[in-house]
Amino acid sequence: RKSFLDFNGEQKAKILYERHYMYRFLKAFKTKEELENLKNSSPDLVHNVGTYKDPNAIYGTEKEQFKKIDEAKKIDNDSAIKSCSWGKFQVMGKYYNYLYESPAEMEEAMNMCEVQHFAYFKVYLKDVVGSAIITAMKNKNWAKIAELYNGPDYAVKKYHINMDKEYNKL
Repeated sequence: RKSFLDFNGEQKAKILYERHYMYRFLKAFKTKEELENLKNSSPDLVHNVGTYKDPNAIYGTEKEQFKKIDEAKKIDNDSAIKSCSWGKFQVMGKYYNYLYESPAEMEEAMNMCEVQHFAYFKVYLKDVVGSAIITAMKNKNWAKIAELYNGPDYAVKKYHINMDKEYNKL
């Protein structure tokens, strides 16, 4: 799995921009009218529906994710960074405060190396997910692992099935 991509001649950590996370973060300080305007003017950047639930929306290519975050940063820098999953392990930026002082510091670290990706992943598993994931891993309970790692809608994307297949390949 690729951890870094070339974007305009610069190596950047792989990201996946999540427009529904951006909506959630903006909701804390934008008015309903402002949010509706953003949803209407920039539906690929701000929306209250996850892409997987909206058949008219797509994530786009890996490189398009960098364009999305750059545009989203013009709306709000920290919210944009927190609205992406980052690096080799695709941990959401919203957990930045478990290891970093600011979203910008986390972004800088993610763009450095895979060691930073692993450190962030490790903190995420230990401090956010907790010991339940270790038990699920020991029991090869793919559905529970997927639920804890990817959220309650894990089955929509068949994460548990893919984990089982990859495990059996190894």
